[in-house]
Amino acid sequence: NYHWASHALLGGMANWTGMSIISFNNIGYPVIFIPLFFKSFFSFLNKIYRYKKENTYDILFTIAFFTVAYTSFTFFENAKPLGGASFNMSMIFTFLYASVLMSFSTDQIRKNYFFYYSIVFVLLISFIKISTGLVMMSGLVYLFLRYNRRVEDYIKIIISLILISILIYLFVYPIARTINETTIFVRIYCLWADSQGFITYLFGLFFAIVFILKRETLESFSDFKALFHSKKYIDLELLIVLTLAGFAGGIMVTANKSDVANFSFPQMFITIPYLVYLLDLDFKKYKASDKIKKLFLYTIIALSLISRPDLFKIKGGILELMKIKNEISSLSSKQKIFKNFISELFILEKEQNKKSKCVFLPKTETWYYNSQSFKHLGAPFVVPAIAGVALINGVPDEIINSDYNYYSYYYYKKGNSKTTNDLDGIKQKAVKNKFKEIYLFKYVDGRLQKKKINLE
Repeated sequence: NYHWASHALLGGMANWTGMSIISFNNIGYPVIFIPLFFKSFFSFLNKIYRYKKENTYDILFTIAFFTVAYTSFTFFENAKPLGGASFNMSMIFTFLYASVLMSFSTDQIRKNYFFYYSIVFVLLISFIKISTGLVMMSGLVYLFLRYNRRVEDYIKIIISLILISILIYLFVYPIARTINETTIFVRIYCLWADSQGFITYLFGLFFAIVFILKRETLESFSDFKALFHSKKYIDLELLIVLTLAGFAGGIMVTANKSDVANFSFPQMFITIPYLVYLLDLDFKKYKASDKIKKLFLYTIIALSLISRPDLFKIKGGILELMKIKNEISSLSSKQKIFKNFISELFILEKEQNKKSKCVFLPKTETWYYNSQSFKHLGAPFVVPAIAGVALINGVPDEIINSDYNYYSYYYYKKGNSKTTNDLDGIKQKAVKNKFKEIYLFKYVDGRLQKKKINLE
């Protein structure tokens, strides 16, 4: 998978705690990583305002604005730092790196150790979430070149980018997603046509330009050139680069709205705090009292709630979740079979030597392969996620026969893996993959049957 480091981290922690993957994802992840996300984000905000020589009271306004931005535009629903583990973890490390960056002096940024430290950190972010890593890499390269103009520094950048690109291409980014024959102009059109908040893709760019023009008198190109050489707004220059890098990445992945959002969203974590900073400067200019600020804060929170009536809609909102909870006891016949199967998986999860065991479900067991109403493509992952045991021959035929190549299906197809319901063929395949036991599940005569097959 193209953000395998987050999976490796969650899998390792699940193994360390003795929990199943699915249990850790539903319990351990929100308990550990969501608080870490907020902690790292608040620390980052504090660093920003200290960097701008402002007090941390603005953090409250930033939170309020994020509430508006995050709940008012459906665009942001595709990049959820609370629901998406890989995006959450990548932003945690991004906030940590950015917080350290703002503690470095100009002379320290010119040092080799800062460059190599940054390379390692950004590469780590790329392994967790490739979209965040590529955006951050663009900002790192720009920052380094702004403070280092020697030929050897350019050579260092070029060699590093080549090596990192090779690593990412070979080990991180899925080859299936690089196969796209759509022209660049069609991609840009699709990005605009399919977007639910196109202006937000370039929000950082627009804000930086407005911020600078509001404070500087640029009557000629010479004025602009002098301002550029002064590096007075190096932080806003970085914001522009990050925004454009995210926009460019979004163009390359226009087929998937969530990927577009993942590329475009990181710049908002900088843009909105700076927007709050600009607003606070105006508050101070007009000598607004704390009461006015608090009233503004409460107004923003109220507008945030009002702007999302869908939270309480019958379909897709809180009321629907309550309805599902009330109706969970009235399961269909296939759902009851699946419920019994899940119970068996939790029993299997407690067994020893699970690496030598595998589960086989013939493709005729539609109660399983058609169980994923939200995304049927996830059926092969149910067994390993709950029991920690491999599901042999578990990829649905419609995936094998389609051009769908995500979720590592590209490599599955590339290996010429063929599906079969023949038990002898399954045994041969299991032995070839060094399994010693097969658990065969079938629904026969109104009950779920479980058969253990010893291969030794």
